[in-house]
Amino acid sequence: MLFAAPADKELRWNEEGIGGAARFMNRVWRFVEGATAEAAQERARSDKVWRKLHQTVKRVTEDIERFSLHTAIAGLMELLNMVEEEKPEGIFAREVAERYVQMIAPFAPHIAEEMWEKLGKKRSVFLSGWPGYEKEALEEDEVEIVIQVNGKVRDRLIVPKIALDEDVRKKALASPKIQSFISEKELKNVIVVPKKLVNIVVR
Repeated sequence: MLFAAPADKELRWNEEGIGGAARFMNRVWRFVEGATAEAAQERARSDKVWRKLHQTVKRVTEDIERFSLHTAIAGLMELLNMVEEEKPEGIFAREVAERYVQMIAPFAPHIAEEMWEKLGKKRSVFLSGWPGYEKEALEEDEVEIVIQVNGKVRDRLIVPKIALDEDVRKKALASPKIQSFISEKELKNVIVVPKKLVNIVVR
């Protein structure tokens, strides 16, 4: 119910939603169970999952504060999707699982308590405090660059934050989509706004 509609809107009941919620919680349970089983193993941290975890803590915290519960749950679903894709292991997986259970507890308190106990915790998850996030961990290593031709958006590029302007310029001009707009025209100028856009001017 919390995911189906904003808290201030009317909810039209749909029993299919029950199945979707059950499948989601089963996936969470399997993740926590797997993280518990591998807790003793030391494994490298996945920067991608670590960043997404901190971004999700920030998002869920802010969404709860403004009572946007459906978007908070959507954020938790996105994090779970990445966890299943990246498959964190060992102590790192357990750390992600612990923070995940803390975040999902307000929405599914009973199963959260069960999972918290499965993680070896003796006191209630609601006495554990709310997870915090590190601002440094929120920053992406890559940025999306908009490519314009004569002021109109024609393509987008994902490039490292540290990419040189000249490298971004070359990639923008080499884009197959961009080539279809400029190949038979005279190139007048290429303006690179660092970490934001490339505007190609042709005639």
